[in-house]
Amino acid sequence: MNKSEQILLMQKGPVATALWKLGLPTMMGMLISALYNVVDGFFVSRLGSSPMAGVSVAFPLILLLVGIGMTFGCGAASYVSRLLGAGQLQLANRVAATALYSGMAAGVVFMLLVFSFLEPVLSLLGASAATLPYAMEFTKVFMLAAVFNTFNLIVDQLAAAEGITRIPMLAMILGSVLNMLLNPLFIYQMGLGVSGSAWASVVSILATSLFFGRFILSRQGVLTYAWSCFLPSAKIFREILKIGIPMFVSQFLQSTTLGLMNIVAAVYGDSVVAAAGAVNRILPLGFFVVFGFLRGYGPFAGYNYGARQYDRLQVATHTALCWTTAFCALAAGCLLLFPARIMAPFSAGNGMVLQTGADMLWANGLGFLVFGFEMVYMMLFLSIGNGKAGGILSVSLQGVFCIPLLLILPHFWGMMGLIWAYPIAHYLNACLTMILKVKMLKNTGSRLNGNFH
Repeated sequence: MNKSEQILLMQKGPVATALWKLGLPTMMGMLISALYNVVDGFFVSRLGSSPMAGVSVAFPLILLLVGIGMTFGCGAASYVSRLLGAGQLQLANRVAATALYSGMAAGVVFMLLVFSFLEPVLSLLGASAATLPYAMEFTKVFMLAAVFNTFNLIVDQLAAAEGITRIPMLAMILGSVLNMLLNPLFIYQMGLGVSGSAWASVVSILATSLFFGRFILSRQGVLTYAWSCFLPSAKIFREILKIGIPMFVSQFLQSTTLGLMNIVAAVYGDSVVAAAGAVNRILPLGFFVVFGFLRGYGPFAGYNYGARQYDRLQVATHTALCWTTAFCALAAGCLLLFPARIMAPFSAGNGMVLQTGADMLWANGLGFLVFGFEMVYMMLFLSIGNGKAGGILSVSLQGVFCIPLLLILPHFWGMMGLIWAYPIAHYLNACLTMILKVKMLKNTGSRLNGNFH
């Protein structure tokens, strides 16, 4: 689609068709990205349970880096989509440039902090004497591409905000496929081991940055990222951070949750840490499909809210709920029926890894049933600029429910507490989502009332 077609699609196109055209490319791109994580986990698991556990320990730091990109990318994308809906292109360009250059600077700062405190941080995240060398080896290489990773995340979000979903899809596919091809080459053929996985990621991130750079220079979208547009103001940062800070807190809490999970799992041995790490690579196959689709729904919702086309927003939300719930039910069925088969390729013949991972997958299958409902309303709140409700749902799953459950349940239920903490947290978060939904309808009255059910 050209520049006018992508705006016209959000403004007047049939709702279901618009959601499909906007959501399918990002959904496919994120699915390929999640598949890369699975393939990467498979290759690392062949090295043994300690290397796999070491990479799993390092994963929370990667999530924090992603959180920086999401802070500026998601925060700016929500504001930009509303500005485009209101016809304020010049201000949208200022927001885009401010988010991009500020986010890249934050990525550099984060990289320097990680290198300065790497060993104590990894130890705090649950690295044992056996897994710490692998965790450090992986992280030192991966963080070399921190600023480029941040650049990719921000441009990815901003492109989607103006209805361009094909470019993010192609970028994610390029990076993921390249990573999958380079992983066995670097890990085994070149004998780099765990660092080979990190180098594959670095090369893939750089290639993705070149792709996004070409997109920016060719001016394929309505937004411009020229340095001359970097005119930050208190209002711009306030609007970006209103949505961006909850997203960062969400990523921080997710990182904390994974770190805490590693610490709890370490009590039962490196095999349990490795199993948890494998599960945390498998589950995103389902999560990213939902996230990818909703990344198309989000700009549509923000644009039509900004244009005061509330009927289209209502229909879109109802459609998103139906589609995501149907997918989540299908994915949950696979996890409930075939947990051992799904986990087997990551066990490397280790019975403890296989059994623990299968139990985790089965439990999370039940939790996945309500995931679509949770995410649709979180995206709705964020897209229409309701930072309070969106912020609450961004942090509640991890911070309000999962982390306390991980601290409490294992004391009374042993390893089963570790396995069931996340699924129980999903159902508690779904209840909170329902409360906020009812409150939103009560407060907004006729503007947003109707099909939000």
